Amino acid sequence: MNKMGEAKRRARLDPNYGKSKLECFLRKSTLSDAHAIFLKIPNDYVLARIVSVHASIEYACQVLGWCNEVAAKMNNQVRYSHYNAQEIMSKFCFNLISEYGDYESDDIEAISTNHGITEIVKGVEKKYIALEMSDETFIVVNNIEFSDQEKKSESAVLTEDGHLMVFSSYITAAYIADYCHNNDIINNCLPVKQVQVLWTEANKLQGKI
Repeated sequence: MNKMGEAKRRARLDPNYGKSKLECFLRKSTLSDAHAIFLKIPNDYVLARIVSVHASIEYACQVLGWCNEVAAKMNNQVRYSHYNAQEIMSKFCFNLISEYGDYESDDIEAISTNHGITEIVKGVEKKYIALEMSDETFIVVNNIEFSDQEKKSESAVLTEDGHLMVFSSYITAAYIADYCHNNDIINNCLPVKQVQVLWTEANKLQGKI
């Protein structure tokens, strides 16, 4: 058997061969400043769908862990070519709630009326957020200044020695952004030692160290 044929034979022995996989990840919500858990569904015309949103990055990471466990179980059980995206989303949410209960979420709550949609609970608003600059590249910005065209270029949070903090993980950037939101930092700057402490805490939260 040639090498290409052997590789295909081994691939077919993989229990996940031929399966597309569900993926869960965290990003800033598209509707508020909260941290959103997104579900990426194979062959979905929507890039990713929001499962739930959370004001706290620590709690968002906890729920993300639940979502990853549910996705892993479904990936081992289901071939997704026979289901549409909405069916998969519904099944995922059903499994998630069945496993972990109907947990808290900081979604915008609204009601429909004859005149349109009336907002009854505003979404999470934060002074500092993690901003995605490009794929897997994030910085922390003062959200109020970033929204102001005249102050936009000065909105990034720097270290006290003037260095721009760039992160490859949304969770790390969001953890630092949450710290900035919850504490009075001066001139959008953080001490280098404080950044090192926060970086370590964020990596522990992600199980990296």
